[in-house]
This record gives sequence, C-alpha cells and structure tokens, in this order.
Amino acid sequence: MLPESPGWLPQPRHNPGRWLPARTALMYTLLGCVWILCTDGLVAWIFPEPHLQQTVQTFKGWFFILMMSGFLYLIINRDFATLRRSQLALQDSESRLRAIVAHGPDGVLILSADGTLREINAAGLALLEADSAEQVVGTSFWDWVNPVHEDAVRALFSDLAQRPAGDLSCEMIGRRGTARWCATRAVRLPETNGEPATILAIARDVSDAKHAESRLQRLTRLYSVQGEINQAIVRIGSRDALFQVVCRILAEQGGFRLAWVGHVNEVGGRVNPVCHSGYEAGYLEGIRITTRSGPEASGPSGVASRQGRSSIVHDIASDPAMAPWARAALERGYRSSAAFPLWERGTVRWILSLYASDSHFFDAVETELMETIAADLSYALAAIYQEKQRRQADLALAEEKERLAVTLRSIGDGVITTDTGGYVVLMNKIAEELTGWTQEEAVGRPLAEIYGVIGERSRTLAENPVPIVLRTNGLVDMASDRLLLARGGREISVADSGSPIRNADGAIIGVVVVFRDITDKRKLEDELLKSRKLESLGVLAGGIAHDFNNLLASILGSISLALAVVDPSDRIHRRLAEAEKACLRARDLTQQLLTFAKGGIPVKHTTLIADLIHESASFATTGANTRCEFDFDPELWPVEVDEGQISQVINNLIINADQASPNGGIVEIRAVNTTVQDAKVALLKPGPYVKIAVSDQGTGIAFEHLPKIFDPYFTTKENGNGLGLASAYAIIRKHDGYIDVDSGPGTGTTFTIYLPAAPNEQQRRTRTEDSVISGKGRILIMDDASSIRELMGEMLTFLGYDVAFAADGNAALEIYTEARAAGHPCDAVIMDLTVPGGMGGKEATRQLLLIDPEARVIVSSGYSNDPIMSEFRQFGFRAVIAKPYRIADLGAVLASVLDDESATGKP
Repeated sequence: MLPESPGWLPQPRHNPGRWLPARTALMYTLLGCVWILCTDGLVAWIFPEPHLQQTVQTFKGWFFILMMSGFLYLIINRDFATLRRSQLALQDSESRLRAIVAHGPDGVLILSADGTLREINAAGLALLEADSAEQVVGTSFWDWVNPVHEDAVRALFSDLAQRPAGDLSCEMIGRRGTARWCATRAVRLPETNGEPATILAIARDVSDAKHAESRLQRLTRLYSVQGEINQAIVRIGSRDALFQVVCRILAEQGGFRLAWVGHVNEVGGRVNPVCHSGYEAGYLEGIRITTRSGPEASGPSGVASRQGRSSIVHDIASDPAMAPWARAALERGYRSSAAFPLWERGTVRWILSLYASDSHFFDAVETELMETIAADLSYALAAIYQEKQRRQADLALAEEKERLAVTLRSIGDGVITTDTGGYVVLMNKIAEELTGWTQEEAVGRPLAEIYGVIGERSRTLAENPVPIVLRTNGLVDMASDRLLLARGGREISVADSGSPIRNADGAIIGVVVVFRDITDKRKLEDELLKSRKLESLGVLAGGIAHDFNNLLASILGSISLALAVVDPSDRIHRRLAEAEKACLRARDLTQQLLTFAKGGIPVKHTTLIADLIHESASFATTGANTRCEFDFDPELWPVEVDEGQISQVINNLIINADQASPNGGIVEIRAVNTTVQDAKVALLKPGPYVKIAVSDQGTGIAFEHLPKIFDPYFTTKENGNGLGLASAYAIIRKHDGYIDVDSGPGTGTTFTIYLPAAPNEQQRRTRTEDSVISGKGRILIMDDASSIRELMGEMLTFLGYDVAFAADGNAALEIYTEARAAGHPCDAVIMDLTVPGGMGGKEATRQLLLIDPEARVIVSSGYSNDPIMSEFRQFGFRAVIAKPYRIADLGAVLASVLDDESATGKP
C-alpha cells in the first residue's frame, strides 16, 4: 500500500520554519545598530560627565538586552505558532489526500522507470483482480497491459522524459483474465532524496462507457446497414445479386468478420453456401451443415432452418453447439455467431449467417435489429418471386406468340386463315412464296383470288375449301390432283386441306387452309416408278446375260482369231470383219440390257470428264448434220465414272439431239462445278458435283411424252429401240448421279446430268488399245465351258503364251500348286467368276492367294452386274475382262498385268 511518508507527493513551495533563525538574528542586529547609533549621541549630550555616561551605557545595554529579548520572544512565538498551524494544515491535507488515493475510485500505481510496479492502491488491486499488494508489487506493468496496446503505452512512458504527463486509453487484463478498458494518466515524478524518478499512473475503469460507446457505434452502423439494405431491396430485382450486396454491406459497414447466405436444400437436408463477403479463407468450403439431426445440425444455421427462428452463439469457444466448426472458426478470428431464417413461399429456404470478432457481440437490441433486416429480406424475396412469376408469365406469353409466329414462318406448309366470309386474314411466309402474294396485299381479299386451284387433268377451276369446311364443320382433305395457279402464271402441284377455326365457346369463326408444294414429291415418285420399271427389266437382263455373253464370247473370239490369221486381202477377211462388227453390236446391246440389271456396278476410274465428253461427242457427230459447241469450267473437277458407260450416255444424248434436228444445227454442251446442299436435287446426296447440260435446237418433246422418255422400249422414232435414254438413265443412277430433261414442242431439248465429283483425286485417263499385243509366259485358264477354254487356249497360243486349263476352282488350285512345285509357275491366272456346281473364281482366288500372295489373277465373267467386276481389287484380282472380248482386249489385259502390277485391264 502507499507509505506513511508523503514524500512521493508534490512538495509545497514555501516552508516558514526553514528561515526562522536567520530572520531573528538579522532583526536583532538591525535593532542593535539602530539603538547604538541613536542612543550614543543622545547620552553624550544629556550626560556630559563620563561616569554618568558609563552608568547610562550599562543601563542602556541591559535595557537593550531586555527589550530585545522581549521583542525576540514575541517574534519567535508568533512564527512558531504560524509554523505549527502550517504543519497541522499540511498533515490534514496529506491525510485527506491519502484517504482519497487509498479509497478513491481510480487505480493509482507507482512505477519505476523500467515499468516495475512499486506501489498500488485498492482500486488498482481491483483492476488487476489482486487480493493484496504483495501479489502484484514487483511485477512488470507490461504483464497487465493487453499486448495489442503495449506499444502505445511504452511510447507514452518514453514521452514523459520530454513532458510531465500524458493520457492514453488501453485495455488491462487482470489475474483472472478479465479485460477492462482504462483511461490512464501518467505523470513523471522528480527525484527525491537521491532516489530516481518514478511514474505515477492513474487508471480509471471505463469499460462500461467503452462498451456502451462500442454498442452505440455498432447500433449506429446496424441502423445504417438497415438503411443500405432497404435501399438495395428497392433497387435490386435479382435474388442472387441482392444476397451478394447484403453480404457485402454487412461485412464492410456492419462490422461483421464474415457474412454469408446459404440455401436450405430440403431434399438433401443440407445448407449450401451460395454467396459470402468478409474474411472467409476457405471456411465455407470445409464446413458441413445439415438440417435434420446430429452434431452438424446443432449450429445456428441448422437451428434457424429447422425452427424458423434466429439462433445465437455468444461464445464459439465454449458453446457445444459450435463444436464441429469451433476450431476452424477460432483460427479465423470468429468469436460469436448468429443465423437468421429467410422465408420464401412460406418455407425457410435461405439462411443469413453472421460471424463477429468479439464474443457476446449479439445483444438483444442487435438481435432484434437483425431479425428486422431478415424480415425485410424475406419480404423482398417474396416480392422478387412474385415479380419473377409475373415476368415468366409475360415471357411465356411472348414466347408463345413468338413460337406461333415462328411456327407459321418456318413451317414447311403454306397457311392461310380466313373469316367465315372467305376473306383472307393471315398468311405465313411459305404461303406468300407459293402464291406470289404478300400478306399486306392479300388481307381482306377473297380466298379464291389469292388461292386459285385447278384440276391437274381437267384443267377446270376446283372448289374453294372455305364453303366445304363451313358446310361439313370439320377437317376436309382436298383432291390430290390439284394445281395452284400462282401469281405470274406459275403452276404448282399442291396437296391441301381445310379445317374450321373455333373460339373458346366452340363456334366457328374462320377457316384455315394448309397446303404444300408436292412438285418434288411427284418427281420423286416418278423417279421411283422409273427405277422399279428398270429393276423389272434388270431381272430379265440379268437372267439371260451370262449365257448370252458366253455364246457371244465363243462367236466373237472365234471371229477375232480368224481375222488374226486370215490375209486381209482375202475376200473372207471382209466377211469376218462384218461378222465381228455384228457381234460387237450384239455385245453393246447386251451391255445396254445389263445396265438395268439389279446390282450392276460401274467399274469407275478418276477421269477428266471434259476429255471424255470431247471424244464421245466427236465420235457421235461423225457424218451427222449437227456440230457440237463446248463451254466448260476451266477448273472442272474430275469425276469417278465408268468411262465406257458415260461415253455411251453422251453418245445416246447427242444421237437423240441429231435425230431431233433434221435440218442440222448446233448441240451445246456445258459443264460446270456445283455443290448440292440439303438434297435440293431429287435423289442426290449433298456434296460436290459436275453439272453437264446437253442442249439442242430441235423439235422438242411433247408434254405428254415427257414422263415416259426414260421408260425402257418407249420411243417415238420409227427405227428406235427405246433403250438409249433408258440405259442413260440407269447408268447415271448407278453412278449416284441424276439426269433430268426440260423440253417442249418447238423449243428444243436440254438434258441435265449431275455426276459426283472428286475435287481432290488425281486425274487420269485410261487408253483403249486396239492393236494385238503378244507376250510370253504360262497362263492358267479356269472356265466351266469347254468351248470357252478351247477358244481362249487358241487365242493365247496365237499371242505367244503357254496355256494350262482347269474346269473349276479346285482343279485350278491343284494345277497352280503342282506347276509352282515343279519350278514352272503360272505367270497369270484367268478365273471365270461363276461355275455352276463347283468352286468359282472368287473362292478359288482367295485360296490361291493363301498359297501364293503374289499370284496375278484376272477375273472374267459374262455376268458383269456382279459387284466383283467393279470392285475386283477388294477380292484380290489384278484386272478384269468382261465376256465377250476380242483377242486384242485379251492381249492388252495380259500385257498390263504382266508388265505393270498396278495397271488394270479393260473391262
């Protein structure tokens, strides 16, 4: 406690006892000097006698001593009385001051210069939560100051060297951990009696005032926050954006360390954070909050979601409800927490969670204020939901209108609506395109004026759909053979129907007419009909082709062999040449028939179509009345075609053009690159094509004949056989192309052909060899017909080859294996594709290549519609030769196979 001596207190400036002896001596001296100076002259004047002067001087001395003693007594007595009164007053003042210090409300601490606590009063002990001075005296003052404020207090004490006193507010922590805010005044005391200077610290507990001030500040902030949030509610119409702004306001202006909003998932029983603001540092990523039961449902958010009320945790460190998350929360500086339910459509769907840096942050007033804010947000959520529902309803209505408009615009059928009087009310885009009338022009006009329909065969005006619908009160499908007379004279094949339009009461208020352009459909149906006719012919052609070609092979082979050995000057040579020509014409006729056979595939090569057209056209116009003019794209793409078949198509078209121009004329042949998209041309796949147009200036084709010109055996010519255009059609279709005709009486005819292009393929042309090419080597012939074997043997012997024979595939394999083992292998094998009752060329070649992968095998058949004839390499063959053939054809194929493994034979 404080010492008895008041030496530590400030000393008075005047002490009357200090100067008493000196003042008395001075006064005595002054009086003596005055007495001597004044009395010596007076005695000498009154008593001239020396003995009287001596007596008087003695008397005077004693009188002076006596007078001075009395006078001195009076002075000393008065000064000592004054001194005593001063001492008593000082003691009384010290007692009162000690009582004030000892029992005053402020803590008084005496500190040494280094901060060691030397003395303390009762109020100071209470601040430090000590029972006696012995418990705290000798400790360091810094042990009781909150470390957060230690630097500021040390700076204040250091400043006392330049100034006598200073003030500071700091937090002091007692022995039991209680923190109190103190308003502290520090005074530097001077050195006394050789002791070093000390520091007097007077600390007043202002915790209540501080807390009240802090609470007032928090409430002020919260009221400000409430105003900001209310403004955000009015301003923001999006729920997610509102949540984000609310969290930011609470964290930045409300003083909360973290604010977040979570969605209550009723199905999963979880509270999932959706937005946050403040110091989060991964806290929300690691927490799991449930709404049903268990420790993870005991926190404020779980309670608020289940019970629909606010939930407060005043001290996270000690409240068991926060146990699952306490460690993570305390590491991030969270000391208290609160959760407030946000209602939407009568259910707690959202939770507003707040974390504060101080424990017991949420008192009753603040909780009530936050509940008001939560209620405002719930009201805002209801308003946002209602506005969202309204907008969705408006949007749905607008979308429905737009869908209806888009449907009418994008539907593939024409749509026209009328009132009950038959006057047009609405048209969609397709109806405008088909009729040639715009909606602005058509509205209010009679339907018959806009939508005029005639019978396709009768050519008479068809009945208007409106009166039929009004008469039947139901859906009406119109006749199938109807033509729409579009604006400008265009005729369009249409399929149409009409149905009534009813109001909510079921009354008919109008009629809707739906129609579609079926012109392409009609063309497609015609194309399919043509294909079926050709397939029927193909069944017949395929049935007779093999046997007929075998017969032709014997005849043509024998004649060509005879021509090779007969002297050209001999009369028989001319007859044999005529017979060979007749056989070749018969072969061409057979090949035309085979173009209709089902499954027949062209043997395609990448070809320069311009050269092929030039050669074919020049050959076809030799000796004719017409001449050809060409107009080709300079960068014309190559095509994948069977050159012989396409040459046949060009020949047929030019022959037709020449026959349609008895007075001669010009045949224009144009070819351009084109790209077909979205199957705009019937039966064509999208992709690159070469478009060829052959136009003449002839008599043209009658309209009634146009649908039949591609039919087999249909002809209007006296000497025609009706297979030219039919075979051209079949060839183009088997090339995955398309052929069409545009003609009329007296207007000439244009045939348009589309052939698939190969823009990136290497361009080449094969050459036709007519000379007989000899050779050397051993050739194995496999054919089931003995006459064919014998004839081919003579032809090959004539060409210089050694020949071996086999009647079927098994015999061919045996002969080939024996010859190979004997050291006389076969250089090439010619395999017949079809052997009735035995192994044919396909299987024999497969087994032969297992024996000798380098075997050179040529496939030969009179049944050329077999896919092997066009895709022979896929089956292991080196070349192909179709029956019947001449000796020159056989020599050329063998030469190509034996000299160049990559070459192909002439089909």
